[in-house]
Amino acid sequence: MGDLAPLHPGARLFAECPTSSCLLPSANLCNLAGQPCVQGRTMVLPYMSEIEVMREALRDLPTVERKMHRAKELLRRKHIKGDRKAVLVELHEYVSPQANNWMVVMRHCKAGIQTFHYAWYRGMDQRMRAIYVRPGDTTAFHYSKHVFDRYSERFSPDVNAEERLRQFFLENHMYSGHTVDLMADVIEDIVSVNQGWLLGERDEEENLTYLTTFVDQGHFFEEQHRLEQKFEMDRLLAGMSLGQRMEFLRKLKVSQVPDQPGRVANGY
Repeated sequence: MGDLAPLHPGARLFAECPTSSCLLPSANLCNLAGQPCVQGRTMVLPYMSEIEVMREALRDLPTVERKMHRAKELLRRKHIKGDRKAVLVELHEYVSPQANNWMVVMRHCKAGIQTFHYAWYRGMDQRMRAIYVRPGDTTAFHYSKHVFDRYSERFSPDVNAEERLRQFFLENHMYSGHTVDLMADVIEDIVSVNQGWLLGERDEEENLTYLTTFVDQGHFFEEQHRLEQKFEMDRLLAGMSLGQRMEFLRKLKVSQVPDQPGRVANGY
C-alpha cells in the first residue's frame, strides 16, 4: 500500500466509528486535531460547518443538562430564601467529557427557572463563534464571528474574547424572534435582545438560524425604535408565567397578546 497524502487541517474526511453507526472524522484527522472519540461521539472542531456544530452540540446537550441539575437546585434555594419577586441570573461554565466548551445562563423569577445553553468554539481563523441549542424540535441559533466583532466595537472593546461572550450572554439571553417575510425565498429573522438586534437567515430544513451581525439600539432608526417597543413587550411576556401575563395585560387594559409573540426558550 502506497504512502498516504498528508491531510489538510481543514479537510472533512469521515469514516465509520467502531463504537457507533454515526459518521465521525477519520482516525488520522482525530489524532491531528486532538479529538477524543468517546462512545462514538466527537467534540466540536474548528473546521466544522454550522450544521455539524449544531448536531454535535445537540448530542452533548443531555450531558450538560444533567451537570447543571445541582446548580439549578442551588439557584432555586437561593430564590426561595430571598425576595421571591426578584429575578436572579447566573452564568455557569462547563467543559463536557467531549471537550466542548459551554456557557449556561440560568434565570430564576417567580415563574420558575429558564435555562439557555451556549456551546462556544473557535473556527479555523481562531475567532469566536457559538451555538445556542434547546431540547426538542426547536430552532437553534448560530452566532458568527461578525456578531461578536460588532458587539465588541460597541460594548466590550477592552476585554478578552471569553469575557466578551460572558457579558454578551448575560445581557442578551432573553430574546424574541421575528420573521421579516415568511413567503420570501430567503427567510430573514430578527432576533431582538436586550442590547439590540441580531440579524440572520433561517434554514427551515435544518431548523437553524444563521445570525450574521449585531446592531445595537444606538444605531436604530425611528421606525426600528418603535418596532423594538413591541419586541421588548414580547420578551417581557415570555419571561412571565401565564397568570402573570394575564394580570399584567389586565392592568395595561390590553385585550390580547401582541401579534407574533416572541419565541423564548423556557427551561422550566
